[in-house]
Amino acid sequence: MITFGRMFKPVLVAILAGQVVPFLEGGLRVAFTITKTLDKTPDVATCSFYNLAPERRIAAQTTFSELGRARLSIRAGYDGIAIDLFAGDIRRMQSTRRVGPDVITEVRADDGGDALADVNAQLYGADVKVRQMVDVALAFFAANGHPITKHPSVDIVIGAASPLITEKGWSTAHNGKATDLLDQAARLCEARWFVRGGFLHFAARNLPLDGPAVIVERTHWLSELDEDGSGLARLSVLMDPNIEPGRPVVVQGMPFRVEAATYAGDTESGPWSVAMAMRRVV
Repeated sequence: MITFGRMFKPVLVAILAGQVVPFLEGGLRVAFTITKTLDKTPDVATCSFYNLAPERRIAAQTTFSELGRARLSIRAGYDGIAIDLFAGDIRRMQSTRRVGPDVITEVRADDGGDALADVNAQLYGADVKVRQMVDVALAFFAANGHPITKHPSVDIVIGAASPLITEKGWSTAHNGKATDLLDQAARLCEARWFVRGGFLHFAARNLPLDGPAVIVERTHWLSELDEDGSGLARLSVLMDPNIEPGRPVVVQGMPFRVEAATYAGDTESGPWSVAMAMRRVV
């Protein structure tokens, strides 16, 4: 179990198209919103950088314009300890919007979008196993310039599924999207798959993604717990980067699994928050 630690001295480390954004440099302000889910759709981040140094702003815009793609990564936390919160490809960058005295660089990014949309794969055989479906899909992603690494949760979910399913040789003739192979592998394991930060994850009901449960203390709530009667609940709390989709959380002694999380913060205001959609674990 993990309990919320001290929520003091928030820290944010962002790398924008190769440019390290220094935390709280004179006049600098960063506001961010990041949404993660257990769905196949990419995780999305939007950031506004206020008064970024001109040389950093120009260098980031040049990299994005010349290459047609660039990376955004965000690490956040407290007391000097920052945890990876997002890493993805920049889709839009507006570098010179002005509001009063402020020059604002606005960025929108997502992870895995190109690979999920563009890569095709071929697989033919009469004895194709679930792990081979995954490995072939990942090999085609890498061959098309979108390397995605298999997260340990993939083998955990496959290992927990029935050997009658995972060790059976399936007859397959596939010529289409690489993601269709992942759909087939996940379906056979009664799981979901998603890409986060360059890693392929599998998630099965009542089988946590990884890591111990996070205990959410009542003192850290920013809203009241709202349950809809179907096992789905929503709660907004002080931001803890340890909370992520697939992670178990304990709220008032009740176990939940996080299905989606939206993180929001602003270096000039608070509190930083994470809004969770959770499913009761029974």
